Amino acid sequence: MTKRLITLFACALIIGAAMGCNKKADPEMEALKAQMEAMQAELEKAKSGNASAEEIAQIETAIAQIAEQEQQAEQKTTAPDTTPSITTTAPATSTTTTTPTTTTPAASTTTTSTGGFEMLGTELNKYTGTSASVTIPNNVTSIADGAFANTKITSVIIPSSVTSIGSGSTSSGGRTIVTVVGAFENCTSLTSVTIPNSVTTIGESAFAGCTNLTSVTIPNSVTSIVKWAFSRAGLTSITIGNGVKSIEDEVFRDCARLTSITIGNSVTSIGSRAFLSCTSLTSINIPDSVTSIGAEAFYGCTRLGEVTIGNGVTWIGGEAFRDCNNLTSITLMGRIPENGFSFRSLPGDLQSQYLNYGGGIPGTYRKQSDGTWERQAQGA
Repeated sequence: MTKRLITLFACALIIGAAMGCNKKADPEMEALKAQMEAMQAELEKAKSGNASAEEIAQIETAIAQIAEQEQQAEQKTTAPDTTPSITTTAPATSTTTTTPTTTTPAASTTTTSTGGFEMLGTELNKYTGTSASVTIPNNVTSIADGAFANTKITSVIIPSSVTSIGSGSTSSGGRTIVTVVGAFENCTSLTSVTIPNSVTTIGESAFAGCTNLTSVTIPNSVTSIVKWAFSRAGLTSITIGNGVKSIEDEVFRDCARLTSITIGNSVTSIGSRAFLSCTSLTSINIPDSVTSIGAEAFYGCTRLGEVTIGNGVTWIGGEAFRDCNNLTSITLMGRIPENGFSFRSLPGDLQSQYLNYGGGIPGTYRKQSDGTWERQAQGA
């Protein structure tokens, strides 16, 4: 596998070098396109096979370099001819000498467009290209809100130069006062996204409505996932890295296909309605790092059967498990004080049953046939 990567990577560099010698753009572009297709196919094989993370990263780096070479080639073909024209005129008899003046143009603040990417400085403002498989250039450091929204892209590779996907929302006192269009919102054909370890922020509604995006791994570099980031997405599984401190309100709401979620050990809070109406979710393990679960966090998770709540939780918001009609087992690993509950934080009579055992006794509580809850004896 490694030898094949080296060969492909070398081919990419050879093509890049040839660009500087060949004046004809068409052969260059054709060769680059062929090389890009080969590398993307190799990436798909690597991801579906047993390739290591390092090998996958090498392929992605090569793809990003080819993308840059494509941009350079396109610039060559579209750049205006700057060769000065020579005009011959009869010499004048005047002996007056005029000294030319030099004016330095002001720096441009307008957007530039190259290879289907509209840029403002190093921010990718808008994708206007026609390719469904997109590799974002290495000079991009941020992706603007709405940059890819409603496009028909099927896959995107984000380079390690990018630190933020969308800017999030403007809020005041916990209330959102400006709602943005997410960076990839409603990209209904998007099935694959590679988020590098450089990204620290996934903004508001960034991947909302991406109904065919089934799996995402959030790297450890990400510290903030903003409201609605993956709402209405087609996710079936999600892994949240150990850098995320908070799962904000409604981040995964209405992810009706979500069956599996892994929450990193650095998460301290789960926001209100964070998993509302995740109707395919069957179990959830909340790690010991979490201290609070927001109101209606799992409201309407109709197939949720088992929940484990770590020993760090000291607060559960109102109706956190409302309409979780199939919930039959809740394990409470720690002691939650009486003032750590709101209105119907736990289903049925479980809240009162839990508090009746000396103010909260850790253990597994099971729903009985008559709808009441009882603590299961240890070892039972």
